[in-house]
Amino acid sequence: MGVYTSITKAPWRVEAPLQPIGGESLDGFIARVAAASWIDNALTITNLAGVTYGHKPTLATHGWDGLPILADCLQVDVEELRCRSYPAIEGTDRRQFFGVEVERRDIETRVRRFAPASLALSPHHRAMWQLRPFPFCSETWQYLVDQCPRCGAVQRWYHANGIDRCDQCVEELSLAPAETVPDEERPALRFAIGLVHADPALRQRSLFELPAELQALGPAAAFELLVRLTTLVDGEMAKNRVGTFSTWSLPAARITSAIARAWPLLAGWPGAVTEFMGERIQTAPTRHVDGNEGLSVRFLKLPRVPGLRQDVADAIARLRLSVQLDGPEQCLFKERTMGIKEVAAALGRGTKETAEIRRQGGLKTIFAIKEKRPVALFDAAEVRSISSFIKERLGFAAASWRIGISYHGVEQLVTMRLLATTEDRYCQVRYGSRQTTETAMDDFRCRLQRASEDIPCTAPITLRKAALAIGGRLKPWGPIFHALLTGGIPFQLNDEDGPLTERIIVDRSAISQLIALEFAASDYPESTFEYSMTRFDAGETLNVGPKAYTPVINAIIGRSAEAKFVRVHDVLQLATTHISAPEIGARLGISSRSAFNLASRIGVTFLGEAGWCRRDAEKLIFADAA
Repeated sequence: MGVYTSITKAPWRVEAPLQPIGGESLDGFIARVAAASWIDNALTITNLAGVTYGHKPTLATHGWDGLPILADCLQVDVEELRCRSYPAIEGTDRRQFFGVEVERRDIETRVRRFAPASLALSPHHRAMWQLRPFPFCSETWQYLVDQCPRCGAVQRWYHANGIDRCDQCVEELSLAPAETVPDEERPALRFAIGLVHADPALRQRSLFELPAELQALGPAAAFELLVRLTTLVDGEMAKNRVGTFSTWSLPAARITSAIARAWPLLAGWPGAVTEFMGERIQTAPTRHVDGNEGLSVRFLKLPRVPGLRQDVADAIARLRLSVQLDGPEQCLFKERTMGIKEVAAALGRGTKETAEIRRQGGLKTIFAIKEKRPVALFDAAEVRSISSFIKERLGFAAASWRIGISYHGVEQLVTMRLLATTEDRYCQVRYGSRQTTETAMDDFRCRLQRASEDIPCTAPITLRKAALAIGGRLKPWGPIFHALLTGGIPFQLNDEDGPLTERIIVDRSAISQLIALEFAASDYPESTFEYSMTRFDAGETLNVGPKAYTPVINAIIGRSAEAKFVRVHDVLQLATTHISAPEIGARLGISSRSAFNLASRIGVTFLGEAGWCRRDAEKLIFADAA
């Protein structure tokens, strides 16, 4: 410590007095004044306040009884210096930082860190640069550096060459290279650094982002809790937050990433924290582990750590009580959660399969403590909802049979929001794809019934037969049903049993409209489509029956029992080169037999079971028909 003195008059005064800049550090202000007054070393000024060691000329954490004499020397109000000093809080390991209590090891005064771009904007040292938990500048979002770009010297406070110059070789520090904080981390970091900002207005703004419980604790406790939350999201932070100078020795990008991820947990306290723990334990491979490398359990044990702020310890203790099965809220906890055996019974699965579905993210998991060990529980409301859904679940394959279209056709209906579906994560994990329901299918059928009308048909034909005229591509079932539902294509829905496409009656004149319709998957980049199809769906695309498509598909994927699916790409290659007799007949309004005879008679090249050469047919048949 320095020599304490009651003297307030300095034996000399600086020749070029300056005023502190808002947010400027005390050490930075003294160094800036020293450089402006052509004083070689800041110690020349700080020794007036009791600093005696040349290798530690900084004053921010040293000798505050000497501030009045220093203020007289610098010709500034002593309060300007006092508010920039970091006095120790008696009986603790903490200091005041612009009115906010912080861990003393969180303040860096030995090394002069800086953001090059910020020095280019204004050559003064920001006090926020002395906080180790924030190794970046919120003005330019550069990570802080501490070395000269030319000589590589670590910047300290020995020589007074100017804040923006190296204290060894006088190189411009604004030329130093520095990486920038990722854009996605900046919003959270802006609020996080605001908790301890030199500007009281920014501290209030950040505090207002927090729940009432933490607002009542104040910015100091909120900041300490934020730092402790970094140990929950990053195991390396947990290793280093031990109260040594290695606390913030991790790379700057790692520290800022941990702070950015911890801020949403603080802002959503305590629910966001328990939800985070639930997400981690969701993937736990075995029982009684927290799925977070032990970090969740370690965080809940923090109240036992000596030196932790009591208000922070109390907040964490309340959080622990809220997740204890034998805690004060155990009745409410048991009402809203289920154990794995209950869930397995409700969903009709085994406990092993249920646990695997949980690990893959198919079931929301709730973190709890039972007999001092972590356990994974399940959301009872979600389980009941899934159980109800299972009873009326309808897969896309089943829906395709009900409607009488291909699986890809159902995907089109869902993509165009004509058929409701569920995006439930349980479905994705359990069934591997989206699912629809009986209720959604009934609604789709009712809408078709309402859109149906009595139409005068000179040549009535079912929609399935009319769709045979569409070839060379996947059938645009989505646009077709959209046209039916919106009145673009008049139709009548009969009362017979069977797939909808066999019950929908249109006039043969509507075929030209059907051919003109298109569906481009590229128009729906947010949607996904299967890249393979069944043999039956391949037959729909090629407009041929099982007798014809079986040998064609066998030639592509073989005859084995496992060869049930064929790539859509391979089928489309066949469709673009082949045209079948049913397609020719549907387009000309003649029977398939007549179409076969016509193609044979006029010399269209026959390519095999899948039909004739599409290019020849377009030239020899449809060019003349047009």
